[in-house]
Amino acid sequence: MAPPRKLAFTGRVQEVIYGSDETPRVGVAVVNGTACAVGSGMIASNDVVIVFNADTFVPSAGHAPTFDQTRTPAHRDPATLNGVEGIRVKPIILDGKLSAAFALKTDLYPNIHGKVRAFASRHSITSLDQKFLGIQVPVSLGLKAWEPKVAFDIVYERPDFIPINTVPDIKATTAF
Repeated sequence: MAPPRKLAFTGRVQEVIYGSDETPRVGVAVVNGTACAVGSGMIASNDVVIVFNADTFVPSAGHAPTFDQTRTPAHRDPATLNGVEGIRVKPIILDGKLSAAFALKTDLYPNIHGKVRAFASRHSITSLDQKFLGIQVPVSLGLKAWEPKVAFDIVYERPDFIPINTVPDIKATTAF
């Protein structure tokens, strides 16, 4: 039996590509080899972030990512799951890259950010990376796997889902 899919994990930003004229308020960050949508100016290289994978329901916990709603409505669908308001993370194409996740800085979640800062003040960056990066985000954030409500609602159920990060790769795998 396959392990359950990670809804969210921590990672260090390897590269950030901000803004074309088409998407001035949204950028693409590469975290652990995955292209993630990020708000322009919110994240820099080497930041520790939380990556929310596709088809994860993220409850609105008193914060709202400052993405441009008019330009990226498909990525952050306002949604309700079991009576809780939040967003559903959906894959979109940003500047020729498929973003199958989105990333937020850990400081939006004080319980995680406090642990990272306390550990970082006493240990090296290498120790920090070994302890925190790639781990699943705690259940206390209230994340849930998205449950389809209508026919033909696509949900990425594969526990080993690895995003295809470029448009040419997608075309090659789908015989376009």
